[in-house]
Amino acid sequence: MPEKIPGLSRLRELIGQSENIVFFGGAGVSTESGIPDFRSQDGLYRQEWDYPPEEIVSHSFFTQKTQEFYRFYRQKMLWLEAEPNAAHRGLARLEREGKLLSVVTQNIDGLHQAAGSRRVWELHGSVHRNRCLACGREFSVRFVKEAQGIPRCPCGGIVKPEVVLYEEGLDSAVLQGAAEDIAQAGLLIIGGTSLGVYPAAGLINYYRGEELVVINRSPTPRDAQATLLLTAPIGEVFQALWEGERAAAVRAYLEENLPESYTASPLFALKIQEKEKTCSAEILLDMLADGSRYAAFGEDDDMMLAELEADYLLSIVLKDLPAPTDLLLRMRFEKEEIRVERKWGSRLGTLTYGTARMTVSFEEE
Repeated sequence: MPEKIPGLSRLRELIGQSENIVFFGGAGVSTESGIPDFRSQDGLYRQEWDYPPEEIVSHSFFTQKTQEFYRFYRQKMLWLEAEPNAAHRGLARLEREGKLLSVVTQNIDGLHQAAGSRRVWELHGSVHRNRCLACGREFSVRFVKEAQGIPRCPCGGIVKPEVVLYEEGLDSAVLQGAAEDIAQAGLLIIGGTSLGVYPAAGLINYYRGEELVVINRSPTPRDAQATLLLTAPIGEVFQALWEGERAAAVRAYLEENLPESYTASPLFALKIQEKEKTCSAEILLDMLADGSRYAAFGEDDDMMLAELEADYLLSIVLKDLPAPTDLLLRMRFEKEEIRVERKWGSRLGTLTYGTARMTVSFEEE
C-alpha cells in the first residue's frame, strides 16, 4: 500500500535511529498555525501601505517613521491568538524524549516555546520580548499590542520589540549556539523554509552529518543535498508521524500484554467526520494504565488520537469500580471536546463532538 505521505516511513526510521536531532525551521512552520508571512503582498496591500514590507521592517524605517512601523507591526506581525500546530507539538515531544537537541527558528512568534520546547535558538528574536530603549525596562507583547500609536515607557522612552529588523545584526550568542548545535547534530531536519534569508540560512553549512532531511512544499537550495525530501505541509508530516507511531505502540502493547479475548471486543462504535471508528476497551485501559493522556481510536494504520481526561471512565470498562456513572469518558480531539454519555443499563448513549450530537450504541460482553 503506498504511503499517504511519501518518505514518511523513512523519516520515522531516521528519527528512531538518530540522536542529537536539530530542527531548522522558518515561516512555513508558522503559516500552518494561521500566521501569514509578513512579506506576502496581496492585491490589497498597495491600497494600505506605501512601502514594501522589507522596507517597513527595517531599522531605518523604525527610526524615521516609527508610528507607521508600529501600525504595520501590530497588523502584520502580532498574531497572539495563534496556537502551536502538529509540527510545534511533535518537536517538543521529541525533545522530551531526549531525541531532539534543539530547534533553530527564524520565526518570532514563540510558538515552539508555547508547545513545550525548551532549547530554542530564535535567530530573529521574539515578539514576546520588548524593552524600553531609554531605561531598559521590559514590557509584555500585550502592552505593545494594546498601546496607542508608539508604545512608550513611563520614563518616556520608546518600547522596541526585540526582533531583528533588516539592517540589524543577529545576536552573536544565538548564532554561536545554533551553529554549535547544528555542527554536532546527528540528524538535521530542515522544515518550512525556502532557505532564502541570510545569514540564517548559512548556518546549514555547519552540519556534518550524513543524513539531511528537507520538508518543504516548494523547492529549496538544499534539495539536491537532501537524502530525504518530503514536499507535504510540515504540520501534516508531524501529525502523521505521531499518529502512526502511537498506533504501532498500542498494537505492540496489546499483542504482548492482553489476552486474545479482548482484541475483538469493541466497547462502542462512533462516527466522527463521516468515518466509522471503533474504540476498543483494551486500548483505553492501556492508555490509562501507562499514565498516558491519550487514547487511540481505530484499527491498524487507520488510527487517530484524542486527549483523555483519565478520571472519566465507566465501570463497563473497569468493571471493579464501586459505582456506575453516566459519563463514560471525556477527551479532546484536535480542539474539540468529545463526551460519551449514557444512562446506566441502557444500550444507547450520546456522543457530543463540538456542536455535533449523535446517538451511539454499546456492545457489551
